[in-house]
Amino acid sequence: MLFLFNDIVFDLGDLKTILRSEEMPLDVTQIDTLTPGQLTTLAREAVFADPNVGRNRPNHIRCLVALMAYAIPGSNAILVVRPEEAKSWIEVGVRFAQVPIETLAYLGDLKTILRSEEMPLDVTQIDTLTPGQLTTLAREAVFADPNVGRNRPNHIRCLVALMAYAIPGSNAILVVRPEEAKSWIEVGVRFAQVPIETLAYLWSRQQSAPLTAADVNTAVWTRSAAPLPPATGTG
Repeated sequence: MLFLFNDIVFDLGDLKTILRSEEMPLDVTQIDTLTPGQLTTLAREAVFADPNVGRNRPNHIRCLVALMAYAIPGSNAILVVRPEEAKSWIEVGVRFAQVPIETLAYLGDLKTILRSEEMPLDVTQIDTLTPGQLTTLAREAVFADPNVGRNRPNHIRCLVALMAYAIPGSNAILVVRPEEAKSWIEVGVRFAQVPIETLAYLWSRQQSAPLTAADVNTAVWTRSAAPLPPATGTG
């Protein structure tokens, strides 16, 4: 079973196995008394304390989403967002969703991509990468070929996987080469954090036909995607 927590897909496997595993801090009796409200509070408290808790404490969150999958049937995705000005976990926003399994499978497990044969770097090299280095790689790639995403999809898939690992919170990048650009330094870059609903919408559109620049600009970069929720960090 797959469950999406913010920008991380957790492969829960057999739910009963996780619920009865040693890493689960609750016993069966306690699990059966949990309510959706209590689990939501736990998620909000965790993200208030650490907005990047999914990456920093993956085992903790894996147990939490396993409990959610058990106690809140039908949901397989949760978005938990702490506003920058939040002073309490009560201000942390939560949204549940039921995401098609095809979408979750497509988003995939980041570790699997990072350790795949197509990844040109090993674990040690990956851990030394900086956001600046990755941004430079993206700008160089687009300078050499403005349509590199379609012409070299496996190359870009590895690059954005590295970005997802090294630049937590961002799940979208816009890399534009001006027509008169003479160097990769002139290539512009913008990052954003796009709601999962928007990504799922774009992915479903992409299954029937290639996305156009207008599709993506409307849904993400121009913030005019109603009724879709807006992206953040696009300024």
